[in-house]
Amino acid sequence: AAAMPVIYGFMQSMIVLPVLLVSWKAGWTHAPPSAPLLRVLLESWQPTYLDMQQEQQQQQTDSKPQTATELSSTGSVGAVSPAQAAGAACGASGQRGTDTDEGGAGSSPACEPDLRPGGLR
Repeated sequence: AAAMPVIYGFMQSMIVLPVLLVSWKAGWTHAPPSAPLLRVLLESWQPTYLDMQQEQQQQQTDSKPQTATELSSTGSVGAVSPAQAAGAACGASGQRGTDTDEGGAGSSPACEPDLRPGGLR
């Protein structure tokens, strides 16, 4: 009975280690799949608060909707995506409450922020 914890620990390592290696090589971890195994084991790949802030700022600047005046000044009015059109209709922020409708509620469905993953409406 005293050997059971040792046996279970050994079996757990035999199951967990291959799962970890496959996850790393499949790109499901923060460590790059192309990095050597020793480097992956010895370095910390956990993102820091600063890394997350920089990534969030980059996403905000990449997805910032253009206003109608910015679109007309660049000459790309004909190549406006639906997200850009909604942003131009709602103002530079593209947030709820910047568009007025007849009901006086101060928002329309096109001007509400999309909070679902992937940005699908």
